[in-house]
Amino acid sequence: MADAKGRTDALSPEPTKASPLTSYKETIADLTSQAKDFINDAACQLKNKAADLKDIDLSEISEKARASVRQNPGKALLISAGIGVAIGIVLRATRS
Repeated sequence: MADAKGRTDALSPEPTKASPLTSYKETIADLTSQAKDFINDAACQLKNKAADLKDIDLSEISEKARASVRQNPGKALLISAGIGVAIGIVLRATRS
């Protein structure tokens, strides 16, 4: 505050530039808000997928898989062999 002679009081707040700390706080607040939105969206999608999976009939899926194997036995054999090789590589890597 300025007195009658135009002097300022030493305790009065001076206008200051925005400190880097304020800038970091704002950035962190923005990132936190974005992360919260992302997590809420992911939770909503997960909830929807869980509801979809709840309605699936496992016996129907099993029958479709059996029919597919009967129609394409070679393809089923190659897929099974590929899965076996992948599991073998993973198990061998965990031993070392």
